[in-house]
Amino acid sequence: MPLRVRGGHGNGKILILALSVAGLAIIGLVILLVTTGPGRREEAGDEPLEMARRFMKAVEEEDVDAFMACFVEEFPIPEPDPTTEPLLKREKLDPRRFLEISFQGVDFRFEDVGLELRSLEGDSATVVTTSGRLYMNPLGTELVRDLSREPLVFRMVRREGSWYLLENPVPYITWRGGKGAAGHA
Repeated sequence: MPLRVRGGHGNGKILILALSVAGLAIIGLVILLVTTGPGRREEAGDEPLEMARRFMKAVEEEDVDAFMACFVEEFPIPEPDPTTEPLLKREKLDPRRFLEISFQGVDFRFEDVGLELRSLEGDSATVVTTSGRLYMNPLGTELVRDLSREPLVFRMVRREGSWYLLENPVPYITWRGGKGAAGHA
């Protein structure tokens, strides 16, 4: 997965550090998703393309509640991450606070994103990006992903008339060796 690194004069250590910070942000998001109660379904999208847009907006705006409202209630718990478990135990951070800190550490920005409904079968849908860029800025190092060459995949289901994501489509918010939270490649 090619990434261009801008603004850094160091070697690969900066990229590794940046990806680690992004990973911490993602773990926080998942912890919060798993531990939230009722009420998060109120903001779910009515259509698959709308849900994908709503998710990207929530990530950009660092809106924890809107982010959580995008997912099915049983969003799967990821495999434990050895870099965040000691921090959570040592600092005794509640998941919501950890997520807020994670959002502060990594900025996400989407630009000129095109979306396509790839499939719609009954209550299942898949939306993919067809153009645009995703910018991540962990620790002042900008990472860029071309969303036409490396599309984001939004897998979702419809429940009670609204669409919800089954897994987190943003890169580096994955936990199983490049696979999504639900184990899909």
